[in-house]
Amino acid sequence: MSYQVIARKWRPSAFEEVVGQDHVVRTLSNAVSSGRIGHAYLFSGPRGVGKTTVARILAKCLNCSEGPTATPCRECAMCRAVANGSSVDVLEIDGASNTGVDNIRELRESVRYAPSHGRYKIYIIDEVHMLSESAFNALLKTLEEPPPHVIFIFATTEPHKIPLTIHSRCQRFDFRRIPLKKIGEHLGRIIREEGVKVEEDALYLIARESEGSLRDAQSLLEQVISFSGSEVGAGDVVDALGLMDRSVIFELTEAVLEKDAARCLNIVEKIHDFGYDLKKVSTELIEHIRDLVVIKVSGDGALAGLPEGEAKRLEALGECVGLERLQMLFGIFTRGYEEVVRSSTPRFSLEMMLVRASRLEDMKPVGELIARLEGLRHRSGGQGGAGAAKDRPKVEGRPQRTLPGSEKKDDVSGRDILSYIREKDGLLYTTLESADLSFDGSVLSITLDAKSANFLLGVKKETLEGLCKDFFKRRIEISINKKDKEKECAGVPAGQRLEGADPVLRKALTTLGGRIVEERRRTNV
Repeated sequence: MSYQVIARKWRPSAFEEVVGQDHVVRTLSNAVSSGRIGHAYLFSGPRGVGKTTVARILAKCLNCSEGPTATPCRECAMCRAVANGSSVDVLEIDGASNTGVDNIRELRESVRYAPSHGRYKIYIIDEVHMLSESAFNALLKTLEEPPPHVIFIFATTEPHKIPLTIHSRCQRFDFRRIPLKKIGEHLGRIIREEGVKVEEDALYLIARESEGSLRDAQSLLEQVISFSGSEVGAGDVVDALGLMDRSVIFELTEAVLEKDAARCLNIVEKIHDFGYDLKKVSTELIEHIRDLVVIKVSGDGALAGLPEGEAKRLEALGECVGLERLQMLFGIFTRGYEEVVRSSTPRFSLEMMLVRASRLEDMKPVGELIARLEGLRHRSGGQGGAGAAKDRPKVEGRPQRTLPGSEKKDDVSGRDILSYIREKDGLLYTTLESADLSFDGSVLSITLDAKSANFLLGVKKETLEGLCKDFFKRRIEISINKKDKEKECAGVPAGQRLEGADPVLRKALTTLGGRIVEERRRTNV
């Protein structure tokens, strides 16, 4: 007998051998066992996940000499004919090659005739979405009222291209991508039967490269065995399939986490010289960061579908980086991938993406920042006495000022009016902090920008009068004046001008040591 490739030799011949499609197998098995057999089925899903294979198994179940049965004998003439494609009652039609209305008209003529040997005449139309609109229209009437001995099974990778009128006349089954772990386990069974020795990391690389298609995984395994012989290592898979060594992705990720932009650029140059697909590199970077997040969150490498050695290496890598930074990196790599795909110079786009990622600082959790702000607020406004002023952090560039006249009063113990207001009302202090104050013994003159002056007059005037009375032990006159805007702004950098800012914003800038870089106002809200 001539040699059969692995993909054909290990093709499932019964429902129990199908990998990764338990929901489909269970439903069809129960339908056959109970006699609830539909006249039209639509199998949709990615390539190489078992759509046509399951259609053939269903045909065996229905036409087996011992059936209809969910467990065909695989030995009778009908089962063997379906398996080798010679059955006159099970017709496989390539939708891509028979797209015209004439082909469907021929099919409509043939459905009139009863099956030659089996119970049913079964039409398996692969890539059915390739049929023309007129061909679909010609098929509608037959599909709606088929003869009792006819069953249609449609298979497609693009169900959205099939008219809804066809959809509504079929039972639809969605086939899923096969999980990486199940592909690896199935490949392991194959190599044991074939007498080939393959490393675990090599199987992982093959399964990962198949992208959920078992047929692709078997074909890749065949190619690797042909390249390396009876013993296959991870290096053999890399060489045979032209893959990029996984260590390169680890090096690139480590360089980003260490904020070493120069090292990132050197690695990209090596990748480019090797001729690797930069789009694929970007995809693997995104997947690598995702795996790192999964392991850091769950602490379980198996959840990420990784071999033990790679999972441990990622666990060690995750100890030196916070989850917030990883999430930011994922966003940068995702947006960068789109730039790499669209760019006419993908290498430059990849380099700029990595430079941005390597310059990303570690992010502090919002809860931690809020806690720090609360601590500052309590220290500034929640404690009284002389000790409170000593413990409060001083605002850089703003020395403590003593108003003229107040230093002569023995009852204030050397503290000025601003320090007193700071203890009593933080918002009022923020408003007065940038103001010009003078006191001649009877009148407290306050000169500040127009917006702050209006806020002071409209909201805080009574509060200020009361605090001044408490501080000076008598009622004094308060004069509030507006600054000349042109003189005020002369020679002051834009980022340091706080005169127009909201009092709450000014307090935040003062507390956090920030500055205004750009002001944007929303209008017509």
